[in-house]
Amino acid sequence: MCGISGIVFRKAVSFRFAAEIAGALYNTQKHRGPNGGGMVFFDEHLNPYPILPRDVSIEPDRHVPYLDFNQNTEYQNNIKIVLCHNRLAVIDLSPFGHQPMCDPEKKFWITYNGEIYNHQNIKQSFFQAETFYSRSDTEVLLHLASGMPEKLDELNGMWAFALLDRQQKKLLLSRDRLGVKPLYYYHDERYFIFSSEVKALIQTKLFTPKLNEACIPFLLYHARCDFPHHTFYRGITPLSPSSLTEFDISAHEISQQKKYFQIRFSENPSLLSENSVRQTLEESVKRHLISDIPWGISLSGGADSSGILAMASAITGRPVECFSAVMPGFEKDESELIKLTTDRFQSTLNIVMPDANHFFSRLDELQYALEFSVVRRKYIRAIFGDGKSSLLGRTRHSGRTRQRRMECRLRASCFFAHGRPILASPGRQFVLPVSKPDSLCFNFCPCILS
Repeated sequence: MCGISGIVFRKAVSFRFAAEIAGALYNTQKHRGPNGGGMVFFDEHLNPYPILPRDVSIEPDRHVPYLDFNQNTEYQNNIKIVLCHNRLAVIDLSPFGHQPMCDPEKKFWITYNGEIYNHQNIKQSFFQAETFYSRSDTEVLLHLASGMPEKLDELNGMWAFALLDRQQKKLLLSRDRLGVKPLYYYHDERYFIFSSEVKALIQTKLFTPKLNEACIPFLLYHARCDFPHHTFYRGITPLSPSSLTEFDISAHEISQQKKYFQIRFSENPSLLSENSVRQTLEESVKRHLISDIPWGISLSGGADSSGILAMASAITGRPVECFSAVMPGFEKDESELIKLTTDRFQSTLNIVMPDANHFFSRLDELQYALEFSVVRRKYIRAIFGDGKSSLLGRTRHSGRTRQRRMECRLRASCFFAHGRPILASPGRQFVLPVSKPDSLCFNFCPCILS
């Protein structure tokens, strides 16, 4: 995962002020980019001035346009836009994959987080005559989004990016079809700020974060915090999945929002045949294995991760590194299934055994970054199998269990409603008088999203 961020000022500001904001955005997301990063400052005429953060060292190369770092000081009092990037290198580990990246004419600049699994096919299909400086999927996305944004539906992958068109004075933001990669923004009459994480927006201190109480009942009732149009903070909005949002820099407003993809349902039974599903999954796993860094599989012992391990072993023809958390003595511990699976495919197994003391001693770190520590010790890229069990119809809950869970969440959502009517289920309203907001609501809920 990389980290992307940036800000558009309605009125140009001093370089010192812009640098403070850029530093807050960049430093808050450093855990997302252990392989360096960059910033580009744009003056009121949108002339670019790339700058390396102090913790990044890259030798400038005149043959690579986006590594031509300009240390001119004339722009230091009229900064209009800043783009930032925290890099996790997966494809093309060289400086040629550095971001923010631009085209040779420096007309378009992009900061991007994600992976485009079919970037080689895109390059061969649409840009055979183009000259590419890198092997990265970033440069392919830069060409596609700047020249043919209507072709975003051709991409196979997950992404969130911001593309600056200096000539048209537009900033284009987009997320993948399902919103796998996060992107949030804050917009008022002075600033338009975006980032991969909510806490980066808050750390700029350009606005006062206020709790969005309307989201709390949703969280407690549905046990989810992936709100489609809101966050726990008023004014901070997630960019919608499969969307293309255009920000007009001159007018300082969102000028256009549209969907580039709509889910299409098919009644063709052949799509659900065993051979069709197997072929689709194998192709997906094969594309996910394309990487210039070591990778491993997060193995739980369930059908999804075990199936991915089986396919990855067959594709690579070698033992695969696996990472698992086991809890001996716990009712739902899957140690036995994990061992059977790794023995079957002769995989290398890396195990952690979390306990309550370990959990609470590192609660602050988990709350901040939610990273899988055993993977980060040896590898950077972990492959998960989220959703595959649901796709194959293996996720089941008894009606009685579901009803009891809903009843508990309903009581909790009423409690946190602060005496106001809330729509806990379609057509029903529930009110529970509470003299004042409970402090747990304010202390706990914001931590989940940050």
